[in-house]
Amino acid sequence: MIPGTQEEARCGTYTVFENREAAAGRTIELNIMVLPARSAEPRPDPVFPLAGGPGQGATQTARRWANSWMRDERDIVLVDQRGTGMSNPLHCDMPGSDEDPQSYLQPVFSAKVF
Repeated sequence: MIPGTQEEARCGTYTVFENREAAAGRTIELNIMVLPARSAEPRPDPVFPLAGGPGQGATQTARRWANSWMRDERDIVLVDQRGTGMSNPLHCDMPGSDEDPQSYLQPVFSAKVF
């Protein structure tokens, strides 16, 4: 089900190696959602939108794509890239606190010279 709608989506995972170059070892699951085209005969080239924002998974944008004119003729394929959404997300502590809003504007990384 497409979140916030009554429409069906096709959901699943695709297994990839954590280290693509080695092509061996640990694997992770990439989360995938297909919003099917409304046409009885969709075009053969689906749309693959990329999510924006740090750590945002593409599947989190499904509701936004549900009513897109692009679905008239094409499937929309949403893939949570590795480290985002439900594809082995990375949870990093970021600086800043709500008690001190100015702290959100501080540099995230130091400029130490090695």
